Amino acid sequence: MGTQNIRGIFKSTDAGQTWVEKDNGIVEHEGITFRGFTVDPRSSDIVYAAAEISSYAWSSQPEQGREFDKTKGVIYKTIDGGDNWTAVWRGDNLARYIWIDPGDSDVLYISTGIFDREAANSDHTVNKPGGEGVLKSTDGGQTWQPVNNGLSNLYVGTLFMHPENPDILLAGIGNNAYFDGGGVYLTTNGGTSWQAVVPNENINAIEFAISNPNIAYAGSAGTVYRSSDCGQTWSKASTGENGWGSPGVRAGFPIDFQVDPRDPNRVFANNYGGGNFLSVDGGQTWTVASDGYTGAQVREIGFDWLCFLRHS
Repeated sequence: MGTQNIRGIFKSTDAGQTWVEKDNGIVEHEGITFRGFTVDPRSSDIVYAAAEISSYAWSSQPEQGREFDKTKGVIYKTIDGGDNWTAVWRGDNLARYIWIDPGDSDVLYISTGIFDREAANSDHTVNKPGGEGVLKSTDGGQTWQPVNNGLSNLYVGTLFMHPENPDILLAGIGNNAYFDGGGVYLTTNGGTSWQAVVPNENINAIEFAISNPNIAYAGSAGTVYRSSDCGQTWSKASTGENGWGSPGVRAGFPIDFQVDPRDPNRVFANNYGGGNFLSVDGGQTWTVASDGYTGAQVREIGFDWLCFLRHS
């Protein structure tokens, strides 16, 4: 588990009943927000943590871009179950998603950027968005190379690896301060090249369906898109006055999708405006799934895989 705007990674060994702080080696004491963790499939002791570092942590004063805070990013890695952490990447935009090739754990991808932050290397006075894009490592995170050929924007707020072919990835890109170049992008060769499959739309969430990876979903502020051919072509799944969301409820920016691992038409979405939504018809209609929810902004949602395995 990671914290927001202050140092802290916590580990539980009793199914979440108790937690112990595990942040030896993390040098940022304030202004760091952990956005994601990925465990190496070879060993649960090897974990990667993706984070953003707010400008007030690395600058003498907060640095505002055109609309949002400027951020840098960092990837930390542990090989001893969190007892010690080492930074394996630092860059000029926040890190969000980390994907590991299940057949070769030395191959990793990270996505950088999001729609409501600006890169440290951006300059709105000359309309320079900056950014880092998608980075790839083939040596377990020791070195990283950008794999951005074909991308029109380097704010890659969401990234998802095909569950059966790790060379196929979908990327959702775009930034609200720099509107040009958003969209859904597809690579079928491990990031060597990308092609736009949904152009000119800021995409904030994307996911393949595990039970049928021909089906994928992508979401923007106004629309949920669906693909039934492994991300090659897309159609608008959502309809209605608000684009997506329940009748009479205006949904915000989707931050994350979770497709039921047993049913590719059953999709959960959480959004920046607060709240969770559920579709059982492949994204065409949505109902509010927030009973008991406090109203805080939800960053991520997930399925209980043990429950899935017990009932599958």
